[in-house]
Amino acid sequence: MISSLQMNHFLTLLSIATILFFSCQNFEKIESQKTYVVLGHIYDWTADGSRIDKRLEKVNFKNYKGIWLGGDICSETTKSSETIKYLDHHFNLESAHTLWALGNHDIRNGNFEFIQNITNRDSYYSYDFEAGQVIVLNTQMTHDLMKDSCEWRANQGDFFHDQLDQILISEGQIDNLIIFSHQAIWSDCEQPLTNYERIGNQKAAWMSFYCGKLSTFRTEYFNKLKEIQNQGINVICVAGDGGQYQKTFYQKGYSDIQYYVTGINNSVLKTNNDVLISKYNSEPDSVLIFKFDNIDKSFNGEYIPLENL
Repeated sequence: MISSLQMNHFLTLLSIATILFFSCQNFEKIESQKTYVVLGHIYDWTADGSRIDKRLEKVNFKNYKGIWLGGDICSETTKSSETIKYLDHHFNLESAHTLWALGNHDIRNGNFEFIQNITNRDSYYSYDFEAGQVIVLNTQMTHDLMKDSCEWRANQGDFFHDQLDQILISEGQIDNLIIFSHQAIWSDCEQPLTNYERIGNQKAAWMSFYCGKLSTFRTEYFNKLKEIQNQGINVICVAGDGGQYQKTFYQKGYSDIQYYVTGINNSVLKTNNDVLISKYNSEPDSVLIFKFDNIDKSFNGEYIPLENL
């Protein structure tokens, strides 16, 4: 016979074991998920060109596995090397986990070496990480500073082809491929993307990678990306030139390729310039984050209010 005292002791131990089991399950789930934050168009409209949105200055980005800068980080990013030091303080630019897809505001003053000296990277590159691979593109190939640099443009165009060819040959050795750029240069690739009048802050699908020939994202690379998607690799295109007109953008194409645009802009409200403010969407800013689940290998994006970072 089991006494009531023994039964109570047994039930207490069972309760403790149950709590510990579910606690471990939740801990394993949390540990298996790694979070990446994507920040685009984050400059402060009221500053002198050397500052990010004041709300982001208060965020502890050490909580994120990776920081992906989608361009237009300050409005005059490379006017002074001191600005790069300031950005390094907030985003740890030297880290391999901090990516930067250049925007027009990031190079309008030239001085790309300010960025390169601290990141030790070119303006385009690939990044291998636990969720798969990121190809970071420099979509400023038609910018006044770069449009006549045909050799540089060809080098980036060839690099992009080579990266995609290697993935196709490897036949599914990665789970996710992310194409990371400032501008949404893929916006004419397929339905239902072409149903939108505007994707991102600027129309960019017309941009050619190579000098002297039609060589847009769609004409040069889209077929290869569809082949990669058909191999079972999740292809995700992410652009950081958003926030002025659309606070969030997500679309899955008929190819099953996923498309995101992110960015913020609400510091413009602090200018008290009614004419300027009226041009833009004044709804609350949102930020794109991705979560990688190490168990099922999924890499999923979601938009959260900026204040929730």
